[in-house]
Amino acid sequence: MLGTTTPLLTLILGALGALLGAQRIPLISNVMMILAAGGAALLTQSLVRRLGYGWLPATLVMAILCFHPGMLWMTTGGMETPLVLLLMAAG
Repeated sequence: MLGTTTPLLTLILGALGALLGAQRIPLISNVMMILAAGGAALLTQSLVRRLGYGWLPATLVMAILCFHPGMLWMTTGGMETPLVLLLMAAG
């Protein structure tokens, strides 16, 4: 069972479920959140680099974001937070 509290995610998952099959919605959600978390991490690394820090500090920041227990829980737990983080990092 999958629940969502955001209208945008609900619409996206509904549309993808209509295209790929409703039974795949939980898998689609997990894949989307993993990709969103990865995108947010890459955008964060890019921002740290643009702030003048080198490749190593930027990569460490990215790794900390990716492997933070809260981020791992949100990404694999079906929460929409990685999508929000991606949109915020892109902004």
